[in-house]
Amino acid sequence: MKECMKKTWTENIKLSLLSLLLLAAVVSPSIATAQVDGPVDIQTEALSHHEVSAEDLQFLSQLRRVLHDGESALRLMRDYVATPRQEIEKATYEMLMTAIDPERRYADPQDFISVEENQWGAILYQYSAGEDCGGEPMYEVVNRELRDSLPDSEETVLWTQKMRFALSKLPRYEGLSFRGTRLSEERIANYYRIGELAKDAAFISTSLSLDVGFRFAKHSAVYTEPESTDESTDGKVGLIMVILGKTGRPISYFANTYSHEQEILFANGTQMVVEAKSNIFWDPQFQRTQIIILKEI
Repeated sequence: MKECMKKTWTENIKLSLLSLLLLAAVVSPSIATAQVDGPVDIQTEALSHHEVSAEDLQFLSQLRRVLHDGESALRLMRDYVATPRQEIEKATYEMLMTAIDPERRYADPQDFISVEENQWGAILYQYSAGEDCGGEPMYEVVNRELRDSLPDSEETVLWTQKMRFALSKLPRYEGLSFRGTRLSEERIANYYRIGELAKDAAFISTSLSLDVGFRFAKHSAVYTEPESTDESTDGKVGLIMVILGKTGRPISYFANTYSHEQEILFANGTQMVVEAKSNIFWDPQFQRTQIIILKEI
């Protein structure tokens, strides 16, 4: 993993101004949620932000009322999938582009990051494009190390700092986003306890699209725990998370072939409290299913 990361930095970052800044920082490999030295605060600093929509708040209020009945909550969510969110998606994308490329000078992300002053975006492109690292996407390698209970390697700490710096250059999205994954019942019970902070130290990928969340809950393409043999018989729970966030960053521009996922990325260490969760129930699409509401604090 170390050699993979070093090679990636050398070939793609080219020791840009950002690289020099971060390599000069004093880093402790034992810190799991490394902070960027200096004035940048990932939780508050941003170029602009998107306000929570009334539609999102209404849906969330309805979901809270029916969450005690998982099947009813899922029906409500499926109805919400049919609700057009193009306006939110368009407004979020426009907010992003106005912040980073107001004159629309760059045709694509590769063109954008080829300019020296924009090379901070290279780390987002590598992360979101799933750049290969020893046969695994880079985001899987980084997030797996952040999630384990062991001290992070210096390479992961530096990579994390670069990601946090790059995210701080993007506008905040305030509103609902969705995440789907598959986890064991035991892990869900340990990670997501009502009234407590969610225990996930990694970067958290979410989507403006609930349909994308559904797809990942049916078959998670991200690292969660040792891989299963089949999405429908893996013994895990299809976990659907509804997140009311305030510091997620829209990175769909840098995702290239995955831009349709409308990704909102939260920095590692973002604090989210578990507001409510349904019981585990059966659904033909997701098999064993659970719904959780998280709120960033």
